[in-house]
Amino acid sequence: MPDLPRVLADSTRISQVLSNLVGNAVKFTPREGLITMAKASDRRGIGLGLAIAKGIVEAHRGRIWVETSVGLGSTFYFTLPAAS
Repeated sequence: MPDLPRVLADSTRISQVLSNLVGNAVKFTPREGLITMAKASDRRGIGLGLAIAKGIVEAHRGRIWVETSVGLGSTFYFTLPAAS
């Protein structure tokens, strides 16, 4: 996306954050639900995905949070600082 600033980040770790967030979406969305971005495989873990994602984002001096609407679902966000 050309409008977004560049960030300095470990691409492997940020891919892990995305994988954890998408994996949780696949695991916890009901069959009739909607996922905006999803991976076809079901990679059920031991429940540490969000904690790991939080640790990775915060190690990059970023922020991760969730906004939930009861009955509608949750949206997860994370930010990373722009490269100077």
